[in-house]
Amino acid sequence: MERELQERFQTEQASHLKIAHEKQHLERVCAELREENSILNLEGRKVKDTVREEMSKQEREIEKLKKTNDEYREIVHNLSAEMERLKRVNKSVKNGDFSYLGEPVEKSDETTGQDVMSASDKLEVELAKCKLDLVESQCKVQELEHSLGENVREMNGLKNRSWLSRFNSTSSRNNSGD
Repeated sequence: MERELQERFQTEQASHLKIAHEKQHLERVCAELREENSILNLEGRKVKDTVREEMSKQEREIEKLKKTNDEYREIVHNLSAEMERLKRVNKSVKNGDFSYLGEPVEKSDETTGQDVMSASDKLEVELAKCKLDLVESQCKVQELEHSLGENVREMNGLKNRSWLSRFNSTSSRNNSGD
């Protein structure tokens, strides 16, 4: 009976040692996971702050470019209206009608017609430049909106990857400890 009790005691003692060893191993794994979790939380906050800052910059740039775009549209609209007015004046001058001046003018006054043509040509060039600037600003706005979308997708991808990598590293540790 005493021998049986000693064997049982030794079996229980071995079992206790095995459980204590496993407890120590699990405590180390738990501490590592807490540390990794802390690091990942810090990295996540840094990534979020960086993305928020970048998104904020891009949103400000988009607003600035939209404002510029609106200003160019207004300029183009005004120049187009002035161009149409000058075309009507030019047509009147070619037909010999100088009534747009508000007073009768002799038909032989060719310098006025040439001045109107020169002003018309200058306005056409200025209108073309403004339209080109408008298109360039619209392209820039589109590029920034695309970049903003990419940054949002990248941020979401980083969030998903951090959860997935955390899960994978935890799973591999648990499997290697068995």
